[in-house]
Amino acid sequence: MVLGYLDAKESVDTVSPTFGEQMRWNADWKGYSGMLEGGMSFDLGHGFHLTPGLTAGLARLRNSATFLNDFSKEVVGPVLDGLTTNFSVTALTLSGILAAGYATKLGSMDLEVLGKYTHSYIESIETDNDAQEFNSDIDSVSGRLTVGGPLGVSLGSYPMIWQAFLGGMHFIGQDQEALGWTYYGELGASIGLDIRQLGWPLSALRLGASIIQGDNISGWSIVVGYKF
Repeated sequence: MVLGYLDAKESVDTVSPTFGEQMRWNADWKGYSGMLEGGMSFDLGHGFHLTPGLTAGLARLRNSATFLNDFSKEVVGPVLDGLTTNFSVTALTLSGILAAGYATKLGSMDLEVLGKYTHSYIESIETDNDAQEFNSDIDSVSGRLTVGGPLGVSLGSYPMIWQAFLGGMHFIGQDQEALGWTYYGELGASIGLDIRQLGWPLSALRLGASIIQGDNISGWSIVVGYKF
């Protein structure tokens, strides 16, 4: 399970192909999501593994836009407001995933390189406007380099652990610009507790944050998760 919070900013500065006028506005995106993910990992030997999986989740996305010039305020705003700007939508996501990775140890640190292909079906289940109702198939590729290890301190009887990661995601296919951006890079870190001594199916609990930068999007996210 992964719980997420997203705070991102989008800047639009382009010329209207219809009117030839400059369009300028800034938008704030806020998102809340919960995701359940499961799969099977196949050990290929020498640290390599292949992991097919499925995910299901809900996401709430809210856009707040400020139009910056007269043409945008008087012409663009009345057309886009409630549709692609200044709106909120809740969507259901179902995804199939194929991931391949390599994991090893560097002294006391764990290192993992992961590549992932995801095919997602997304459908709106609550919108501000009937025109926002949608369903779409979206494909993406992503990659991540993760390093982590023990912090050397404990919280009670539970050893604390750290993790840092660098990654990115890129939409592919004909619907890759459906959200107004096509890719982003991400740099983040987390701390957590090693809870293997409890004998639960879970081995760790983590809390982290990251910064995000992409085409027409920048922001930060908070992630709460666990590891089997």
